[in-house]
Amino acid sequence: MAKASKRSQRTAIAPAPSQATANLPPNRILSVILEAEEDVEWTWTSTVDGVSYVSGYTLVKRENRGAASTRTKLTPKAGNSVGRGAKKGWSAA
Repeated sequence: MAKASKRSQRTAIAPAPSQATANLPPNRILSVILEAEEDVEWTWTSTVDGVSYVSGYTLVKRENRGAASTRTKLTPKAGNSVGRGAKKGWSAA
């Protein structure tokens, strides 16, 4: 399988938390690098204080325009805040 060029990649920035606070975990998701035919669905978590933040994501690969999408859920391992697929520090759920 050929490597994708950097031109076909893009960075999706995670939405900001619902409130600015210092009590968010340091390993929350900040951004994800996507290939040209990928989209991301954000997973949100709420704290006991009622603050919502992005805690994970699902990569959605588009096979072609008319077909259904396939989803691969990736979850961060402790200490990672920026991810790409199955690279070190990430595992498929």
